Amino acid sequence: MKKTLSILLVVFFIFSSCKNEKSNEDNNSDDTNVTENIDSQNNVSKPNIEPISDANIEVPFYIISISATETAEDAVNEVTKLRENHKDVNYLWIPDYESLSGKKMFVVFLGPYSDISDAYKEMISYKKENAEAYVVEVSHYNERVTLLGKFDYRINDVQQKLIIAFAESEALDEYFEEGGEDWMWFTYDVDMYFQNNYPTENISFFYGEPEWLTEKDMLDYAKELGYDDPDFGYYLIDGKNSEFLSHDMSNYIIEQACSFFGLEVIWPDYE
Repeated sequence: MKKTLSILLVVFFIFSSCKNEKSNEDNNSDDTNVTENIDSQNNVSKPNIEPISDANIEVPFYIISISATETAEDAVNEVTKLRENHKDVNYLWIPDYESLSGKKMFVVFLGPYSDISDAYKEMISYKKENAEAYVVEVSHYNERVTLLGKFDYRINDVQQKLIIAFAESEALDEYFEEGGEDWMWFTYDVDMYFQNNYPTENISFFYGEPEWLTEKDMLDYAKELGYDDPDFGYYLIDGKNSEFLSHDMSNYIIEQACSFFGLEVIWPDYE
């Protein structure tokens, strides 16, 4: 009887151990399934939006910067929200492009745009929603070019003083047909003067209207400055201060521009 009881106890112990082991396996299996379901739900809830990179766009290009986030998840969430009201919204990893700030963050933006004029037009419209938005060039060059407004053009975050040598297209065509050529030489002389004598004064020279503006934009701005339908001339712009100079000899334009920008006139000493 004692032997029979011992055998029964051993059998019971083995049965109990097997049952507990099976129960633990089931519990572990359930935990795994829960985790997988959670991951699956998260994947479903997050749109599969890849960041813009060299693999899917040609550089350089332009974007309208909206915000920066520390995680791709936050960037994707913001892109998803913005796409409810805007057609082209994307994000990218800032360190991928040398022209950007270098911060280890993702930037959310409208775009991309291959042409700065398209980016500028969209920026002007979008500023009604977000006054802090601005255009930035995305490239692999170590120069940060941004556009915050019509004449708020910046290189490495420094607002540039602008000299814009403007010629109305029909007047310029007629000028060349008649054999004129002084205009081009004069504008070149003005450009070279400031490059050679004031290379650190952050003066950007444009031959014709900047690429984000139209001829009409420039003619309208001349009217704001008190000049109706100018054929040839120079816009001088320093922040909120502006002036228009009618076409004249290059030395006269240089003198007037130096005065406008608060710079000393430097002429070569031939003695």
